[in-house]
Amino acid sequence: GACVERADGPRGGHGGGTAVPPDRTAEASRGAAQALANPPSQSLAILGSGVQAEAHVRAISGVLALTSVRIWGADSAQCAALVRSLSTQYAFDVTQAVTAKQAVRDADVVAC
Repeated sequence: GACVERADGPRGGHGGGTAVPPDRTAEASRGAAQALANPPSQSLAILGSGVQAEAHVRAISGVLALTSVRIWGADSAQCAALVRSLSTQYAFDVTQAVTAKQAVRDADVVAC
């Protein structure tokens, strides 16, 4: 796998058994959303409901004026719990999608 290094030493790898921290991955998505999304983008679809999903919502909502987030996850119960948690943290609408296709339909930005 690829290895990522900084001047202060190795920061882990991808594909070599070392997990990439959720905030690092989400920050990359934040930068991509900021650079590539149309300025009026307001809807976000998240595919997956683990720790990466929560980090993505936090990061992307920092650069886009979101009005809605739709989340789909293979584990329906875990997804529902994430939706409940995020709904208490943010003013925008957070809903659970039944299918991945439903989650991404008409979404301005998609993260997975």
